[in-house]
Amino acid sequence: MKFIKKFESFISEATEAPTKPVVKPGTKPSKPAPKPQRPSPIRREEPAEKPDPKAKMKKATAEKVAETFIQGLHAKGELSKNYLK
Repeated sequence: MKFIKKFESFISEATEAPTKPVVKPGTKPSKPAPKPQRPSPIRREEPAEKPDPKAKMKKATAEKVAETFIQGLHAKGELSKNYLK
């Protein structure tokens, strides 16, 4: 008898139509917040300080380069006419 009463109560509850959960019209259910990711081993941030260039060189003009070339030729005893076309 005990089981029959439980079965009858189960059947009476199951005949009722299930209701939808109450949601306000025009609202979408919210998505769960994304989990924070662990930091990447490769840092893409800029360094705290900008490194200086390894050598600070003065820019030479074409005239200075030509003069040093001619002086080097004279020091060796060669003529600069051999190198001109």
